Amino acid sequence: MLRNFSKLEIIYDKNSFLNKFPISFLTTEEEQDTKFLREYLAFKDGFLNNWIYELMKMDLSLTGHNTLEHVVGVNYLSLYIGRQLKKLNLPIDLGLIVGAGLGHDIGKYGVKQDEIHHVPPYLHYYYTEQWFNKLGIEKNWPYSHQPFYLGSGIRKFTLRILSIDICRFSS
Repeated sequence: MLRNFSKLEIIYDKNSFLNKFPISFLTTEEEQDTKFLREYLAFKDGFLNNWIYELMKMDLSLTGHNTLEHVVGVNYLSLYIGRQLKKLNLPIDLGLIVGAGLGHDIGKYGVKQDEIHHVPPYLHYYYTEQWFNKLGIEKNWPYSHQPFYLGSGIRKFTLRILSIDICRFSS
């Protein structure tokens, strides 16, 4: 029910962030082009069947923490940039970009209340890695703000740095 309500809310609230920048996965054609199809499909299935979007929606409603719009925004911007780079025939793997964009902060929902004040502030990286591992996704996949390859032959960047650098360059 929450998934259907969220879809309707996005459609009818024309001024909302999520209406302007909707969550995006790969097209069927793009899926066939990723070198990490098994990992991408495992991520997509895990994201949808574990109700991650809806979890973030409830978190926003209950606590005011806006991880949802952050994650969807990173996904939207990164996938937009990745698609533009792909059109320039750069070896970009869009499956990796979607996984990094939507998955990089999933571990925030694993940090326990008693760990908040007694552990490093980036403990969610650990829980993000645990979530990806549970899905059977390789460690070289782009989660938790870690450096990763966008595609074969491209220097190491983090998704965050790539997005920021491109935004600075275009302004």
